[in-house]
Amino acid sequence: MNRVCRSLLVLLIPLAAACTDREAQKRAAAEQARARMEAAAAQGARQVDEVLASGKVEIAYAYAVDVVSRYPGTQATQALQARLPALKAQADTLAEARRLESLWTYHQVDDKEAGGTVYTAYIHGAIEGASASPPQLRLVLRRHPAWGQSVYLLLDSGGDFACQKECRVPLAADGGAPVPTLVSRAEGNIPPALFIEEDVKALALIETSKALRLELPLADGSTRSFLFEVEALDVARLGPAPKAG
Repeated sequence: MNRVCRSLLVLLIPLAAACTDREAQKRAAAEQARARMEAAAAQGARQVDEVLASGKVEIAYAYAVDVVSRYPGTQATQALQARLPALKAQADTLAEARRLESLWTYHQVDDKEAGGTVYTAYIHGAIEGASASPPQLRLVLRRHPAWGQSVYLLLDSGGDFACQKECRVPLAADGGAPVPTLVSRAEGNIPPALFIEEDVKALALIETSKALRLELPLADGSTRSFLFEVEALDVARLGPAPKAG
């Protein structure tokens, strides 16, 4: 080997060693970063379980999604990823239950003239394909110490019912066949009101159904279909049932 070659070899050996050191440093840094990521993912998964144990399923699901997105490919998130569908199903169920509960509004008022407490619960009907100003219809349940139990409809939008005395309107439960249901008009009531005559049967139907659909003729000649998602009624908030007879 001539002198020039020996000189080049002497120069290349430190360079090769330096490259090897840099590669080793990169691998070590990558391993450390991976270890930190695995540790963070494991901590995140533990926190998901802690939140879940506290009963906050929706928050636990949102946190699990965040952990999986932030630490992809880690052992902890692979396990967490497999749990996401079940967590989502639980979270969706709770959100839907809360939505259905929010559809109902409850009141109780102490009324000396009535001789006790008047309890009411009401829910608005939804209209598919509604116009810009659809009629607003409420289904109202009431327990009155003097008048007893009532189930009635209130039209809040300024329109009127076609029924002026007694009528039968089609009422269907959970997609079943419509049943002609007797209603009677409350004279002089503002807003217009129709009482469902068989209140005991109507309340039992509401308690045991998920949704009721009512076809209601209006004074302007139209017939509108109203959907009441009634399944979350808390009948205990209606107070004590009236005594029979």
